[in-house]
Amino acid sequence: MRCSPVIMAFVVALLGAVVPSAADAQSGWTTFAPAAGRFTVSVPSTPTLSTSKDSSPVGEITEYTYTVNTPTESFTLNYQDLPELAVMFGGTGRIYGGARDGCLKDAGGTLISFTKVQLDTHNGMQLLYQAPSSEGKPAQQGRVRMFLVGRRLFVVAATWPQGASAADADQFFNSFKIVK
Repeated sequence: MRCSPVIMAFVVALLGAVVPSAADAQSGWTTFAPAAGRFTVSVPSTPTLSTSKDSSPVGEITEYTYTVNTPTESFTLNYQDLPELAVMFGGTGRIYGGARDGCLKDAGGTLISFTKVQLDTHNGMQLLYQAPSSEGKPAQQGRVRMFLVGRRLFVVAATWPQGASAADADQFFNSFKIVK
């Protein structure tokens, strides 16, 4: 799943490294830390990188998305540096609202909740949604956490079959750290 928070993002990223940590070694997951990403997260395998570019009133916008798909689950981390004017005039409410709406549209999902969440000293928003079955996949449950840190917007997302355990999603979200 790709969560695109409207057409207002720019990012410069380098491919990252996947390095096992002690906690990851127990679960078979590895820590992923792309060089320019300013984050670390545990994943079940090496993420694939996709990029997209869009035109907007503030210029061309590039979005980088790292994704890991298993037979039943999907783990995605997207980050982008928003233009200063977009942050100043759009505000966090509009940015988070655009990200929420983009995620729901991309997933074909129905909103369950959209609530405040905190990661260390960073305030953010958490989206919970349901998506119907499609293309042979069962109905999905989704969770997305968004953090605007300065001009960088992090969008962390996971999906899993509705009614199944969210243990892997919990591990993914609990491992996400923003670094300077």
